[in-house]
Amino acid sequence: MSANNVDNKVDAIETVNILNGARNFFFVVAIVGLLCTLGIMVLSFMGRISGSAGDYTFNCSSSKTSCGGGNCALPEEKTPNQPQDDKNASEQTQETKPEKKAEKKQDIASEEENAQKEKADSKTSSDESEKQAQDLSDEIDKAAEEIDSQAAEAVEQLDKLETGQTTDSIEEKAVEKAAKTSEMELEANLPDELSSEEQMKGEEEAPQPAWQLSFEKAEVILNLSNGVVFFSLLFFAMTCMMSTCVSVSANLGGMSKITSAVLFAGAAVVFFFPWQIPFSELYIAGAMYLPKDIAVFEKIASLSWIDVIIGSLRYAGLWLLVFVLAVFAQINACTWKKQVSKRMGLISG
Repeated sequence: MSANNVDNKVDAIETVNILNGARNFFFVVAIVGLLCTLGIMVLSFMGRISGSAGDYTFNCSSSKTSCGGGNCALPEEKTPNQPQDDKNASEQTQETKPEKKAEKKQDIASEEENAQKEKADSKTSSDESEKQAQDLSDEIDKAAEEIDSQAAEAVEQLDKLETGQTTDSIEEKAVEKAAKTSEMELEANLPDELSSEEQMKGEEEAPQPAWQLSFEKAEVILNLSNGVVFFSLLFFAMTCMMSTCVSVSANLGGMSKITSAVLFAGAAVVFFFPWQIPFSELYIAGAMYLPKDIAVFEKIASLSWIDVIIGSLRYAGLWLLVFVLAVFAQINACTWKKQVSKRMGLISG
């Protein structure tokens, strides 16, 4: 073996070691990002994300496109007669601007009046409820006083009687029973307002539900995770391809393993890419979860079993496919590294 070949082999081994470290780093980052995206969808399935995706809009970089609801559409082509139409439209919009401002002012004033009316109505209703409660308490006090007076009169009449102690005790028990029955009747005749107030207090004292993640935070986490996963998988595939080039140029061997690693990594990138954005009219989608997909589990109850199967393949099958492809690519790349090290005598076995 000549000196040049030895130098080439040493350089190739150093390059392989560098690429191996970079590949391992990008693989770990991609797996962590995939788990983060899956965690957001699991929280959505469990109902732990508050809010909705109604305000979601896909941000376009160019000003020539109009966006809305996650789709971007190009403007229509202008005809020769359209400049005049545009001028007329601009004049009409300038004329209608003061009218719109006046309407906005009227709407604001009406909203303020409605708010003041609602406050006054709430105050009057609270005052009426307090008055009713006071009246009820006064009636209860009066009834209790009447019962006490009747009981005192009955005791006096019993004292005047010349009968024995047995009759006195029997009549006293009868008086106590009558007092208890009257109190029970008063409690039964109370309106339902007091019971409703007690129910409201019980609901306020009830324990609050488990913690929930706001939709804005879930959207931020999902977008960051998607970017990290996509670029990590892309660089992961690039390191595998560069390892293939090094193996071919330096004749390191193990081409079957590193070639399969390149194919698996490239397939993971392709299946993760959000094809539903550029091809929204076609039935093509990628494993990347978009913010508008967070609320997809709210419609499961109204779907048929066929739609449920298709949705499961879309939201669970594609993610699992990307995960498995990335793992297989890493396994093949690691076996290639071991074969190269054994062939060069760096490790025994």
